[in-house]
Amino acid sequence: MTDIRVYRYGHRPMRDKRVTTHVALTARAFGASGIIVDTGDEQLEKSIRKVVNDFGGDFSIETGVSLGKFLRDSKNRNLIHLTMYGIPIDQSIEKIDEFMSSGKNLVIFVGAEKVPGNVYAESTLNVSVTSQPISEISALAILLDRIMHGKEFSLKFPGKLRVVPMEKGKKVVLIPDRARCLDILRENNLPPESFERAVEIESISMRIATDIDCDRNLVSACSMLLPLVEYNHEFIKGLNDVSKTVADSVLRIENAIIHEDSRNGALSTEERIVVFSALTISGNQEEDQDHGADFFREFEIMDQEINGQNPDGIENGNRDI
Repeated sequence: MTDIRVYRYGHRPMRDKRVTTHVALTARAFGASGIIVDTGDEQLEKSIRKVVNDFGGDFSIETGVSLGKFLRDSKNRNLIHLTMYGIPIDQSIEKIDEFMSSGKNLVIFVGAEKVPGNVYAESTLNVSVTSQPISEISALAILLDRIMHGKEFSLKFPGKLRVVPMEKGKKVVLIPDRARCLDILRENNLPPESFERAVEIESISMRIATDIDCDRNLVSACSMLLPLVEYNHEFIKGLNDVSKTVADSVLRIENAIIHEDSRNGALSTEERIVVFSALTISGNQEEDQDHGADFFREFEIMDQEINGQNPDGIENGNRDI
């Protein structure tokens, strides 16, 4: 998949802090993998990394990259310069789609002040949104929406904080990180063997999860908290800082382990991984990390078939799972 990054030129920390922050947040939410900023700004980096840490994703930020260095490093990338003087976006989309299928990484240049003439000359394509003065934030959002063809609205950002869509009101749930899960085990006075079991289950689960399209934060939390519910069901029900999402998953995982059923189609991929890992430790599942990854890839294919999708090269009815 083509890597998309944003280069922010002309950032002035004292004046542009809020606008550049919003450029970065828009880039992240609309599918870019990172932002590069010309002026060094530690506070900006800290703010964006906190958002990524809380709400998830692999978005990166690098500041202090001069225009000259950026242009030198961009020789093997397609460079789109967002400017009111460029080709209208509706006339550019076919060319942009070619960029996305070329295999080259893509960088979007977003200026905060007058852009030097060499940027216009060295850009692969100068693109305009409306050919009128416009906020760079809105222009970037529209360009990324056209690049992503609306797919940005279904992107997943598995972080420790999850927004639950509500028609009225607001709700955010917490997925506890590894350190918090260890604290929870300590607070409930679990015996040393429960700690050992938690760490061992998580170790296997995370090795498998690395190769699978899944919520790794949820895999880690369920792995670490499974010994808690095995020790006493009431413990997990009384945890105020553990979301119902995690608590319900852990209870389903325990039930599947009791029935030695890591292939249970009612479980999510994350839950299956933890069940598989726990059964592996117990000697009731083949102990093979590569086998584990293949095992869950087959489930992903099976889920696609159930949902009416037929992956390339897979004939319905010819699979023995």
